[in-house]
Amino acid sequence: MPRCSVIAPYHADQPEVWDKVSQYDLENGVISIGWKKVGDVSSLDGDQLRRRVDDTYPERPPASRKYI
Repeated sequence: MPRCSVIAPYHADQPEVWDKVSQYDLENGVISIGWKKVGDVSSLDGDQLRRRVDDTYPERPPASRKYI
């Protein structure tokens, strides 16, 4: 079975915040992934991104730091 990801620019608990995020993303041609502590990842390759996320969120369960 094929596997895919969905990016949904909203959150049911804070729709006004996510509306602002969505609008910013559309206006700036970016996608926000919600890992604010990770910082700017635009210059990282896949391995560097994985290390950065693992280093930034070591307390999180591995499944919550899953990569495609």
